[in-house]
Amino acid sequence: MSVKQTEESFWSKVDIRSLDECWPFTGRVQPNKHIQVGWTGKNYQAHRLAAWLLGFIEQPEAPPDKPGMYGFVLHSCDNPICCNPTHWEVGTKKKNTIDSFIRGRSVRPKGEDHPRALVTNSQASAIKRQYKLGNISQEKLATVFGVPRHCIGKIVRLETYV
Repeated sequence: MSVKQTEESFWSKVDIRSLDECWPFTGRVQPNKHIQVGWTGKNYQAHRLAAWLLGFIEQPEAPPDKPGMYGFVLHSCDNPICCNPTHWEVGTKKKNTIDSFIRGRSVRPKGEDHPRALVTNSQASAIKRQYKLGNISQEKLATVFGVPRHCIGKIVRLETYV
């Protein structure tokens, strides 16, 4: 039997403190450090549900992952379970991603550690060395290493495997 869900029942599970402090939701924390809240038969992230209840966003569902799509709830406090509206800004996924890198919350794997890496770090070094000597083309390197030519181009321009 489910308990009737109301704004009051939601906010009763938020540890409301002063405006300069985080207001943590006291539910079960997911591995990504967000809290899922059941509401009208669906699960939502607690901070998104709070933002929707307060009118910051139009829907509690996360917006589609499209360039320029507005409606992401960004935390100035870097605390994903915080429901304090003074700690939020509504923005785009791009702004959220940039903030994440600036604040050191996300580290993109580089070189052979990247899940889509096509060559090893030592192979990338060899590609750079051979291309710098000037006696082999990017097309030929692509054939030798079995990767697309654009991959070789990014390596020799130091866009990847830096």
